[in-house]
Amino acid sequence: EDYTRQLGPGRAPLITVVGVPSLAEMEREVKFDVRTRAGQFDGYIITPLWIGELADGLFELTDFIRDYGEVDPNYWTDILLFYREVISSYDGGLYLFPFDGDVISMFYRRDLLEKYEKDVPRTWDEYNELAKFFHGKVEPLYVTNSTHPEGVFVKNVTLSGSCIGRTPACGNPYWAQTVLATMTQVRGTYEGSLLDSADLSPLLGPAMEETLRLLGEQTLLGVPQEFEGCVGVHVDAMNAGECVLTYNWGNSFSDHVRPGSFVRGKLGVAPHPGSPLVLNRQTGELEECDPDRCPHSVLDERTGKYINLAPYGAYGGFSGAVSRHVSPENRDAAAQFFAFATSSKKAIKYVIPDADNPDADSVPTGMDPYARSMLVVEEWTSRGFDRKGVEEYKFAVESQLGSENVVMDIRFPRAADFMAALDDV
Repeated sequence: EDYTRQLGPGRAPLITVVGVPSLAEMEREVKFDVRTRAGQFDGYIITPLWIGELADGLFELTDFIRDYGEVDPNYWTDILLFYREVISSYDGGLYLFPFDGDVISMFYRRDLLEKYEKDVPRTWDEYNELAKFFHGKVEPLYVTNSTHPEGVFVKNVTLSGSCIGRTPACGNPYWAQTVLATMTQVRGTYEGSLLDSADLSPLLGPAMEETLRLLGEQTLLGVPQEFEGCVGVHVDAMNAGECVLTYNWGNSFSDHVRPGSFVRGKLGVAPHPGSPLVLNRQTGELEECDPDRCPHSVLDERTGKYINLAPYGAYGGFSGAVSRHVSPENRDAAAQFFAFATSSKKAIKYVIPDADNPDADSVPTGMDPYARSMLVVEEWTSRGFDRKGVEEYKFAVESQLGSENVVMDIRFPRAADFMAALDDV
């Protein structure tokens, strides 16, 4: 509708959106259309995980993006470098329009950490130890409003230390990879975190054993519904005031201002934890991190240990892609529409909900920031988000995606089989 209004009556192409009931069905439809060269669809909304199987059937966008700069000079350069140069590209070509920006961050009850004078976790063991400290504590819940900014007591709640949705066929591969990669990828994105780039052997052994230990401890400190839900568990338990720690995509932040949330203005954000132990690929053993072994590590002055940071751009966000098996006119029309729809000035209202005045155009959508202009602090505070939380969120996103050791999902053909194996973890 926005596109039609902008172009004017009679000038906008007829856009027919074909919906499917599930992500699995969408994957089958898109891959079938590309494989058979049917040209049934001019464009697709896909996950970058599929690009290894689709690239040969997609329209390469380099020339289009260059020419589109005359229409919107800031469009492509506004998109964060990781999504522009890494996620949108494959094997030297440019194929995707980012619709969403995905990176895993850690979210925590800032008010409770301040109350008990606890530090923000920097390692997975610290995450688990802090979750254990809070798990089972009974804390009062307060709701704040303009009439009672100091808060009004509502009830007491029994806290869970951590809240991670662990139902099968949801986020389990990503939670396992978030932890594992901090031990297996140390020298940069090019090194990979699941398979050894030298011979494609799996990077498991002691690193996976340590991952299973850490994840197992977390389940003992989780909310009762941990194995009954997906990412809604992260958001709902935190918003209900029942959870202290979680790690998730950005919807934990954009959704924490929902009506009825008890953590509005109390949610802290930080990069997800790292590991002081990393895998030696020659010996297959875990070793302590140091500046030579872990060039992207940071020194934890509290412990004197170096912590390997491997921020995870999990899933990569949904993206638009154009079929190469349709007419040039249809290719250009699809590309023009995707460029319009993914421009920040049009998409920002779907990324940043209006916390005070939610309506049909400003509700949590699951879309996370993928452009610089979507991380301008004032864009969030003007919509009702607290400044400290926004500044922490901005830092977490920018610092993690700016790392030279950011973790990518594998994207070669049948990569989904590998992720399914992690789901069994």
